[in-house]
Amino acid sequence: MNARTPIALLLLMSCVTSAVAAEQTVMGAWKRHEVELTYMGFTTRYSCDGLRDKAVLMLRQLGVRPGFKVTSMGCPGFQQVTDFPRVRMVFEAPELPVKGQRGLGEPVPAVWQRVQFAERQPRDVERGDCELVEQFRDKVLPLLATRNLVDRTSCIPHQLSGSVINLQLEVLVGQAADKR
Repeated sequence: MNARTPIALLLLMSCVTSAVAAEQTVMGAWKRHEVELTYMGFTTRYSCDGLRDKAVLMLRQLGVRPGFKVTSMGCPGFQQVTDFPRVRMVFEAPELPVKGQRGLGEPVPAVWQRVQFAERQPRDVERGDCELVEQFRDKVLPLLATRNLVDRTSCIPHQLSGSVINLQLEVLVGQAADKR
């Protein structure tokens, strides 16, 4: 082994990494989604603004197209905690086209990105958000192109201790340069 071997090895590893990344890029198409989420949980209560902020956080974590909108709905006061806060989310996410499928937008190069929801992942997710993560999983994730879902989330109503947020998946994320 001579002095050039580590440099050659690094160059080879760099080429392999670039080739693997290029192989993982797929052509998708933007698809528009509209969904209403009414939070119904026992452990944590949210204001409409609080629920909106959590929904924005979770959509960003899932890599939806920038420019999405989350609007609070049916709230007596936006900063007032309420029993059933509701948000309307309008966003675009890439989807793998299926022959004959309609309703897809412009083409976009996309990659599979690993995402995790856990306590402090992303930073503002707390144990008290467990039931919200479950509802988001059930209502929003089915709309997205996902794979390799591992869900070890376990929420215990009316208490924080014992509740665990552990949701891992890969989601298809667009690589468009625009900032719509």
